[in-house]
Amino acid sequence: MDAFPSLGVGLGYRSPIRREILQHVRELGFIEVVSDSFFRNEQALRALSTLLPCIPHSLNLSVGAGSVNAYLERVARIVEIASPPWFTDHLAFTKAGGITIGHLAPVPHTEESLARVVENVKKVQARIGVPFGLENITTPFYWPESTIEEHDFIREVTRQTGCHLLLDLENVRVNAANHERSARDFLDKLPLERVVQVHVAGGMHGEGLEHDTHSAPVSEETWRLLAYLCDVRPPPGVLLERDGAFPPFADLLAELRRARGILTGGARHAA
Repeated sequence: MDAFPSLGVGLGYRSPIRREILQHVRELGFIEVVSDSFFRNEQALRALSTLLPCIPHSLNLSVGAGSVNAYLERVARIVEIASPPWFTDHLAFTKAGGITIGHLAPVPHTEESLARVVENVKKVQARIGVPFGLENITTPFYWPESTIEEHDFIREVTRQTGCHLLLDLENVRVNAANHERSARDFLDKLPLERVVQVHVAGGMHGEGLEHDTHSAPVSEETWRLLAYLCDVRPPPGVLLERDGAFPPFADLLAELRRARGILTGGARHAA
């Protein structure tokens, strides 16, 4: 296991709250930057990196399908500028047959798919000399040809590559609700020793399903999952994601304080 700094609690860097983030840098342990947003604005990333640790989070490595090479070069440049303790993308695919599909799609949990993910993760690791973490995504469906349980698939990817996990607890909650499974049982079956960062966020309920929208306060169930995780194995960093319907910044600061209390105190500070 790589030795990681304890970054504490951070916030996703988004344009609508850019000014407020810069005004409250002392209340943040780090920020997560979407790599794609800085491909043409390296100077801004350099400036941000002088204020806070910046963790690049890319969107289109598509380790589940296709070649990662062209996009990887652009991500490598962002990582070089930010000089982070780790960087992340998603356990998903965003393109197939040379066509970009425009969203994060779940990979089939098969031996063939596992081999492809492992191969692509190793390519990423060989190109970028910074620890790499994969994020679990929401899965509106599971491929019918899957032969491996999701948690075993994740465990095998980490075992065969040595990569780390960006554990999105809201995604765990959404999947558990939509597929009538236990979120805590899922966490218990993951290689939690590989978790380098956690996401917490809020979503919405619609048409009989839970949706991970990052446009609402963190749900109480997700707070409880964070407390459970922190009692078992506190992660190096916890990040609050908010992508839309931004509230007054004081509300985000209150959520950050709650996350910080849980990170340092576990279940005792979950309420």
